[in-house]
Amino acid sequence: MWLTLIESAKANGIDPRAYITYLLKDLPQQPDFADPAQLAVYLPWHYPSTRHQNKKSTAKHEAKNAA
Repeated sequence: MWLTLIESAKANGIDPRAYITYLLKDLPQQPDFADPAQLAVYLPWHYPSTRHQNKKSTAKHEAKNAA
């Protein structure tokens, strides 16, 4: 399960540690039998856009543009 979360985060350009921290912090606030629509917001492609940049990929992109 952990590797799936990590690889899904990487595939969506998200820092895996930040994404897992976000999930562990916010998911316990959901009701025991949450509706699938309520849980869908926690999928990596719905991760809040303000947090949605992987620092490494951003640094590579900036270095590429500077060249």
